[in-house]
Amino acid sequence: MTDFINAVGGVFFDWAAAVFIQTAVLVAILGGVDLLLRNRVRATLRYWIWMLVFVKLLLPPTLCIPTGIGYWLGRHVPPPREVLQPEVQTTAVSAHVETDFARTMPPAQVSHPMPADTPPVESLAVDSERLTWQGAIFLLWGVGVLLFTGMVVQRLLFVRGLLRQAVPARDDLVDVLDQCRRRMGVRRYIGLRLSQTTFSPAVCGLLRPTILVPPAMLDRLSPEGLRAILIHELAHVKRGDLW
Repeated sequence: MTDFINAVGGVFFDWAAAVFIQTAVLVAILGGVDLLLRNRVRATLRYWIWMLVFVKLLLPPTLCIPTGIGYWLGRHVPPPREVLQPEVQTTAVSAHVETDFARTMPPAQVSHPMPADTPPVESLAVDSERLTWQGAIFLLWGVGVLLFTGMVVQRLLFVRGLLRQAVPARDDLVDVLDQCRRRMGVRRYIGLRLSQTTFSPAVCGLLRPTILVPPAMLDRLSPEGLRAILIHELAHVKRGDLW
């Protein structure tokens, strides 16, 4: 098991190091571009410029890993015949020499029984195997993935709990939301619920977005203020910020 982790860790480290270096260079370049364009372009353009980092993380660092075309083409390219023939001839000659040597050797020298308490060679090799630093990095990365996955699941359950505890909004508030939705050009259905456990308006839900508004805030808001809040949350839905 240890040798398998070491082998996987070596491959993983080579891949992760390439991704880290390339992404770090890209972040440095985009940071310089962002500083030059900060006061000259809209924030939306700068937002999409930084999205290039996520695009880079989805691309393979080389063409020799399973996500690259070079890996799959290399599997179907047979090795040259002139490379295989010497190996076959060498194997045949070695087998012939070993057979003649066994025939001429006295029986007492052919084999020597090993003592019963002598451990096998394979067991010694397995016991001497130690976890390399590449394998340790791979294990730490796996632990980090499990921790972040647990955080995402916990957050998902928390948001579902908020939606279950919230109550549907009144019809007049839903009408205001529909007006804002048509104004923003959002065609999909957007829910509106009142939540006692939220301190500020928020939108949640990937497939069925729902806007949560604290009931106490409605008493202090003017109609224009309510429309401004709903338009703000609808902008998150329209831009796909939840995804």
